This record gives sequence, C-alpha cells and structure tokens, in this order.
Amino acid sequence: MTTQKTGRRYISALHVIGIPLWKLLLDLDPKQIVALLDLSYVTDVLSEEVALKILTEARSQRNNLEEEVLCNGYPGYDTSAGWIQFEDEALRSGALEMVSKGFKAVKLKDPQIHNGIFDARK
Repeated sequence: MTTQKTGRRYISALHVIGIPLWKLLLDLDPKQIVALLDLSYVTDVLSEEVALKILTEARSQRNNLEEEVLCNGYPGYDTSAGWIQFEDEALRSGALEMVSKGFKAVKLKDPQIHNGIFDARK
C-alpha cells in the first residue's frame, strides 16, 4: 500500500473515532511517522535516516508538546476563505474571533483581497 493511501486510512480512522491528527502524530513512534512520509521529492536534502534521527531526537519533547497543545491549542491554517469567497464582514468577524482566542496572526489567501492581505482591524 502506498504512503498516501496509508495516510488517508489513518485520517479516515481518526475522523471516525474522534482523535485529532496532532494526537496521533504525538503517539506514533518516529519509525511509524517516517513510514507515512513521502520523501521522494526531498531525498537530496532529507533522507529517511536523517528524518528518523530528527524525530527520534525530538521525541524527548513529546510530553511538553502535548501539554502545550492541550493548554494553548495549535495554530491552524485555513484556505477556505479564498475558495468559498466569503463576504468581507464574515472574514473580518472570523479573523477577530481567532485573534480573541489567542491566535497571534491571521493569514488569508485570496487575490481579490488587497493583494492577498486582509486587515481584520478595519
């Protein structure tokens, strides 16, 4: 089975049982994570061995990362604003809501909005 199909199976299973993706990634061991990655486009700068080494060395920070995510959340990225073409007021209120929840930045990609920059303060 290809990495992409295996990854999709994980995502589908997570959706059904209600486990967030970040939790799965923290719970997988480094070998399992590397097995899910398609590194074919970056092997000239990142081999499976190097990726495994990086993840193994970072494993000691796992408990701190989980505590941080549970306490503060994890920043998100949403491109739906550009695809769905929300009205300005919906973008503004959504951006202000995310800022009020502690997000430090809001980035929207939509070439129709001031060259891709949307100022939620207006």
